[in-house]
Amino acid sequence: MAYFYRRSITDRGGNTVFVVYAVVPIPGEKPDPVPVVAAFPAWWRPSENPGQCLAEMGAEPAVFETFVPRDQFRYYERMSEAEALALYRDLSG
Repeated sequence: MAYFYRRSITDRGGNTVFVVYAVVPIPGEKPDPVPVVAAFPAWWRPSENPGQCLAEMGAEPAVFETFVPRDQFRYYERMSEAEALALYRDLSG
């Protein structure tokens, strides 16, 4: 079972867009940073630093395997799988 979270970021036009994280728990483990599958909006991608987003001119919406520090999830909004897939259909695999 996966858990889904979203974080809001502001794009260059001042609009709120969302990064959606899918977390699949690893039984008996609590890795930090947490491996995730993340869907990013246009003009954004993960950086080399866990949990950070990087603006990239011309980047298309895409799904990435990345990492997020465990303590950052308290700032994100929990969401259902249906809500996550409504934002990013490609997140399903």
